[in-house]
Amino acid sequence: MKKIYFFLFALLSVSHFYAQNFCEDADSYLVYAFSNAKRSFESNNIQHVKHYSEKSLKSLEKAKFNLKKCGDNTSYELAYDGIEILEKVEYQDKYEEAVFFAKKAKGIIENCMDALSNYTYAETSDDDSEITKQQIETANIEKRKIINTYEEILLSNINSFNEILKRCGSTSILESENIDKDKLEDKSAVEIKTYYMERITELTNSYLTELKNI
Repeated sequence: MKKIYFFLFALLSVSHFYAQNFCEDADSYLVYAFSNAKRSFESNNIQHVKHYSEKSLKSLEKAKFNLKKCGDNTSYELAYDGIEILEKVEYQDKYEEAVFFAKKAKGIIENCMDALSNYTYAETSDDDSEITKQQIETANIEKRKIINTYEEILLSNINSFNEILKRCGSTSILESENIDKDKLEDKSAVEIKTYYMERITELTNSYLTELKNI
């Protein structure tokens, strides 16, 4: 009987481990989906709106697959809705209509990210009584992955924005601010994501301001 209990416990532990991996992968794809949906919404011509919405769509489809495996039904349904909206962008002939769907998709993806964060937080809270040093280290590794993912997105946006500004004749150069990553790791995963969302928004606003001043 003890062997049966041990086997079941081991099976559940392995299932939980793989579910967490799918949740982490889903989160990474959602970050890219959100970033491209945001760039689609903020583009100033319909070609760019469609280009970035297509990139967002591909990432969101990958996120949807992982969300199914992750077990978060709320995020899965939101991803499904976001995909339906993004698919409409390609068929729009007017800039305003394409931007409308891009903006709507961006909001849905953001809600999807929040739902996944709440889901993973709840999953972690259920295991509070069994927290070990290994689990704490795993959480820290996950936060470092989040930081690295967002840093890559920031760097990609900065390079793209600076290239466009240069082509438009601007001498301004957007730069990334220095940050103490060790202090950032002390925050929760949700707080880290919120911090980077604000940085991405500030960077985009600075870019748009520079464009207007050319």
